[in-house]
Amino acid sequence: TVTTVGTRSTGAADTLLTGLGVVLIGWIFVGLWEETLFRGLFLKNAAEGLAVRELSPTMAAFGAWLSSSLVYGFLHGPLGSNPEGTSLLYALVMTSVMGGLFGLAYLLSNELALPIGMHIGINFGEQNLFFGPPEGTAPAIIRTEHAVSGARLEFQSLDPLVIVPVLICGYFLVAAWAYLRDGRVSIIRDAVVNESYLSK
Repeated sequence: TVTTVGTRSTGAADTLLTGLGVVLIGWIFVGLWEETLFRGLFLKNAAEGLAVRELSPTMAAFGAWLSSSLVYGFLHGPLGSNPEGTSLLYALVMTSVMGGLFGLAYLLSNELALPIGMHIGINFGEQNLFFGPPEGTAPAIIRTEHAVSGARLEFQSLDPLVIVPVLICGYFLVAAWAYLRDGRVSIIRDAVVNESYLSK
């Protein structure tokens, strides 16, 4: 079970509104920088590089999506905030799957806006809206903990009972959004391969 241990907490900020504004600006920069790097640059360039080697657009997209997701996972897992007691391999896999979700959003939309918005929303929602850590210094609308262990409740928890259903829902919702927008679920070619680049 989950216990709410605080609401409308200002953390170390003077006021809730000021604190939320500051952290939101921070999350916006995180989303912009990481998605531009991993999806807008890494994934796009990897896809074009694979396409030049005469892979089909589908295989080039898959290879670029996989490689960008693994690099994202490696930098956020083993080199990031890996929870104590969690294996490095498991952290790598789970954070790579999260990166894959952002990559899928880019490939299906051909726009960085969707993965950037998702990235900002997930970080802000988890840290400052619904699942603020019990003793956190950042502001949070609701602070929660597991009633039994007193441990932090995380939307991005590496607990498979939490993260696997969340990621399945995330992939489904991104695919459903693409279907509702375009009437189909397929990689937008321009997101993968720049035709003018290949023709040079």
